[in-house]
Amino acid sequence: MRGATGTASLPLGIPAKSTWTPEHIDVRDDRVVLYGDISRTAATFVYRVSATNAGVFQSPPAFAEGMYDRSVNGVGLAGKLEIVKP
Repeated sequence: MRGATGTASLPLGIPAKSTWTPEHIDVRDDRVVLYGDISRTAATFVYRVSATNAGVFQSPPAFAEGMYDRSVNGVGLAGKLEIVKP
């Protein structure tokens, strides 16, 4: 599944704001696992989440590794997310 048409059939994702399209998405209770091809250039996958609790939360850094060659890997920066009551 590549391009905007492939993303539209996936369970989440905002194609207009994303520069990368995963081939498979595994939505879990506490995380989202994305599978797909990557290159040496930076890419972005944007998706929305639904908050269940208000507060300030620490998000772990994004982590990527090769499925067959685990020496190929990358890690992002941790983040902070503040959820306020409407």
